[in-house]
Amino acid sequence: MTSPSLIKAAASRAPWMAERLAELVWCESPSADPEALARCARLLDEMGAEVFGRGARWVAPGPSPCLLWGGTAPSPVLVLGHFDTVWPVGTLTTWPYTVTDGIASGPGVFDMKAGIIQALTAVSLLEDLGGVRL
Repeated sequence: MTSPSLIKAAASRAPWMAERLAELVWCESPSADPEALARCARLLDEMGAEVFGRGARWVAPGPSPCLLWGGTAPSPVLVLGHFDTVWPVGTLTTWPYTVTDGIASGPGVFDMKAGIIQALTAVSLLEDLGGVRL
């Protein structure tokens, strides 16, 4: 894919990215709340399945779930991120998810829920997912 066509393909996914970011931010996930983390992990598993065509392998299904998409063999590219936040459940009542002038705001947007959505989008642009683990 040439750069202009790649840029066009990425831009065409902007609505998907905006919808998924809103869903992910509204799913509060404080680090010390296992129920909230599990709920957010299930949501991410659904989002990842849209991109990878299947759910994630739950590497650590305990109090801090870890999801892995990709093959079981070592891959040349590993994308890491986290979905827990420092914000307690209920923060959205005083700091709701908003988008103003194209800038999203809310608990976990900057670190790192938007990054997860960007990573899923980048993977969705690949013709061959075999070399990537997320």
